[in-house]
Amino acid sequence: MNIDPAIPGKLSIIPMKENEIAGLAKAFEQKLIQGPKNPVPEFILEDIRKRKEPEIEMRFSVGDRYSKKLFIALARKKGFKPYRYPRQKHTTVILKGKKSYFDLVLWPEFIELSGELEFFLEQLTNEIVRNVLTDDFSEITVPSSENSSQSQQ
Repeated sequence: MNIDPAIPGKLSIIPMKENEIAGLAKAFEQKLIQGPKNPVPEFILEDIRKRKEPEIEMRFSVGDRYSKKLFIALARKKGFKPYRYPRQKHTTVILKGKKSYFDLVLWPEFIELSGELEFFLEQLTNEIVRNVLTDDFSEITVPSSENSSQSQQ
């Protein structure tokens, strides 16, 4: 793969409209501040707190480093102390707490925020690619099976 040597220089002077990027960042920040669209009702949170449910170690696998950072930050905000054991994958996060809390509160909130983060990063990536490389976002072509077997020979 040949990379245009001018691209790293282009990245430092991207002619993006700062207000668009700032707008995206502000919108994502507001989502974080507002919390989930459908917060868990207080009576359910109270019920979870009162349950005689034992605390367990719950293992979460988070796909990429941005989602992992988001999950860890959310867990810490909720009072958890994320950790992992030696030799576990870097995408593994372990929390100690009530399973019902993880299932009803933490994981659904993370999924919602993760979707917002993915949208934000996709918009940002599209803007950078459009301004530095190309504005062609069409899908790649998929050759028919007949053509692909000939091209692989």
